[in-house]
Amino acid sequence: ALLARELAEAPALWPVMKPMLEGLDLTLEGKAEQLVIRGLPVDGLVLDAGWTGGALTLRDASANAVAGIRVKGSGHLSDKDGESSHLTMNAAGPTLAPLLRALGRPDPALAERLGPVSVEARLIGDANRLAVDIRADALGGSTQLGGTIGNPAARTDAQLDVKLRSGLPDTANLLRLLVPEWRGT
Repeated sequence: ALLARELAEAPALWPVMKPMLEGLDLTLEGKAEQLVIRGLPVDGLVLDAGWTGGALTLRDASANAVAGIRVKGSGHLSDKDGESSHLTMNAAGPTLAPLLRALGRPDPALAERLGPVSVEARLIGDANRLAVDIRADALGGSTQLGGTIGNPAARTDAQLDVKLRSGLPDTANLLRLLVPEWRGT
């Protein structure tokens, strides 16, 4: 909840950064064996990205472990009308407990009970509408979120048309992890 609150209260950087990046073409390639970002240990970080014509291309953004979770992302992101964006992200690990401890979450023991976890996410679309498909596997089952996000760049005016499907043996445990203040009946 603390990280989500910090992100919600953070000033929007894009309106400041976008004019500074106009007209620039950049290539960024970097590797780091070990580092710590806001308390999160990261091992085997790889970043291969480019900024061209106002669009970001991620050829490889990956880490062998972010607090024990292997992550990988790639894609092309643009906020220009008519220009297509696509992003694919994957994460997997034996447990979420080290990640939750690093983030200061209240109950890493519940994360241990989730067992191995994996998440696959795909976004495809443009500045007006994005199709989203997210699948999370944990607790011996899976949860899927799919649909569209209209006006995705709007901080408060995005339109969501999504469906959530859960095939988990114990959905309540997942809800308690994601929404600690939730109390099921």
